[in-house]
Amino acid sequence: MKPQISKVGVYGDSRGLFFPLDISNKRWLQSNISISSKWTFRGLHHQKGEKAQAKFISVIRGSILDFLVDLRKGSFQETYFFKLLPGEQVYVPKGFAHGFLALEEDTMIQYLVDNEYSPKDEISFDWKSNETVKELILAEIGDVNKLLMSDKDSIGFEITESAVETIDYSEI
Repeated sequence: MKPQISKVGVYGDSRGLFFPLDISNKRWLQSNISISSKWTFRGLHHQKGEKAQAKFISVIRGSILDFLVDLRKGSFQETYFFKLLPGEQVYVPKGFAHGFLALEEDTMIQYLVDNEYSPKDEISFDWKSNETVKELILAEIGDVNKLLMSDKDSIGFEITESAVETIDYSEI
C-alpha cells in the first residue's frame, strides 16, 4: 500500500473553519495533537515489529512539509513528500518512517494511530540520511541553524537496511 492524500471540504465563515476527517473506515486507537513553531522538524519516526503504526495526518492550522520514507523490502527509501494545508490529509501505511516540517508559527496537526505507542519499539532516523528529505528541508529553510528539533530527533540513526527490522511489510 502506498501513502494516500485526500482533501476534504473546508467550510469557513466569520466564526472560523470547519472540516471533517475522512478516516475511511479505519479503526484508530489514539488521536494526537501536535502544535509546532515555525521551522520545527519532528521525525523521522517509525515503530517496528508488532507495534508498527499506520498514521492518518491532518493539518488543523498552518501548513507542513510532510515526509514519508518507505522502509519496506522492495521499496526501501522510496520517499514521498507533500505540502499540506488545513483540510488536507495523508494516510501513512505501516512500514514507513514519518516526519514533518512546520512552515508557519503555531502549526497544528492531528494524527491518528492504529497501535499503541511503544518507546522500546520506536526508532528515530536522522533526517540528513535521506537525500530527498535533506534537500527539501534545506531548500525551504535556507539555514540549517533555523531548524528546531528535539534532542531525540537530532541524534537519530542513519537510515540503512540494517537499522530497520526484517519484517516484511509488503503484506500489510
